[in-house]
Amino acid sequence: MWHSMSACVIIEITGARTERLLNRMREAGISLFGIRRSAPGAVQLLLRARDFRKLHALARRSGCRVRIVEKTGTFFSLRRLFRRKTLWIGTLLVVGLIALASTRILVIEVSGCSRVAERTVLRALESEGLAVGARNYGWDLPLLNERLRTYDARIAWIGLAVEGVVLRVKVVETAVVNDAAEGDAPADVVAQKSGVVTEIIAKRGRAAVAVGDMVQAGDVLIRGDLTTEESQFPVTVRAFGRVLANVVYLSEAVGPLTEKALVDSGLSMPYRAVQIGGLILFETEIPYEEYVLRDVESRTVTDCLLPLVVTDAVCAEQVEQERSLTIPEMAEAALYEAEQSARLKIPKDAAIVDKYSDWIEKDGRVFAVVSITTEESIGLTREWNIDGTQ
Repeated sequence: MWHSMSACVIIEITGARTERLLNRMREAGISLFGIRRSAPGAVQLLLRARDFRKLHALARRSGCRVRIVEKTGTFFSLRRLFRRKTLWIGTLLVVGLIALASTRILVIEVSGCSRVAERTVLRALESEGLAVGARNYGWDLPLLNERLRTYDARIAWIGLAVEGVVLRVKVVETAVVNDAAEGDAPADVVAQKSGVVTEIIAKRGRAAVAVGDMVQAGDVLIRGDLTTEESQFPVTVRAFGRVLANVVYLSEAVGPLTEKALVDSGLSMPYRAVQIGGLILFETEIPYEEYVLRDVESRTVTDCLLPLVVTDAVCAEQVEQERSLTIPEMAEAALYEAEQSARLKIPKDAAIVDKYSDWIEKDGRVFAVVSITTEESIGLTREWNIDGTQ
């Protein structure tokens, strides 16, 4: 077994006078380790790398041939590591990407949503420029808190906090007593939205409507007045129950006439990229802000553990121009916008039961309408006035 030390070389000595050369090496103060005969007229041994230089003069006068079989030790291992440019380039790129990612928002966590849909909050954040990939510094969070609160009347307060790459959003909704039984004051359950009743369960009080009835916002659904003709005194309770209804959310939108699109400017240039194991070693510098690669051809130059791939293409510059939309394209854009606007009005816990969409074309413009029908709880507890009136 070879001796373990730093900066060593394994050498092989061949010739008719190998023994004489070994003796001269010992006389010259060169330490020899692990001497063994590797073949007739040849021996292998281990010595320190700094002693190998002393061996040159001795070998010239011995008639023997000396060659290095292997370099070993910590010094050579580190030197080989530092010579691996691809490894270091890859490491630097990874470190750079990690550093870049640490300055961006990678995760958005929304909490506190009950009646407000989480997508409503995310869309409001996106409108203010806060989305995955946005920078995680330089924001006036108190000002954003106030502005985001105006996106939905059901939002009482929004708190933003950036913790590294995570944006935490805390939503506090406006207080609504919905189908509640708390308190003792006489109260009715009224409709907070218009819709068609699909289920009504009066747990306390008397049902004022039936399944299938169309009700308007403010209509009494469950009465707290239980007084009858036979009652000697007024009988009142705090009405409580469950009322579900089909609610329709309607939204309209007008399709845009044009959109910005990228088109060829007429300028182009040759493009080449060299990659090894997916890591780009060379890439043609492209002066264009927007471009597209065409006639792409890739070929493998070396087929080893990490194949070297060369890619050639034509890089064509693209510029942004307004283009007119066709009627179907305008309709598609209008329908999408109308549906998104309708969905933003829907509570998080509502169940969508039907959707209808349509569009018309008039004087070159497209008008779209989308209605989404949900089933949701519409009951709201409303206390009586101080004088006892409803």
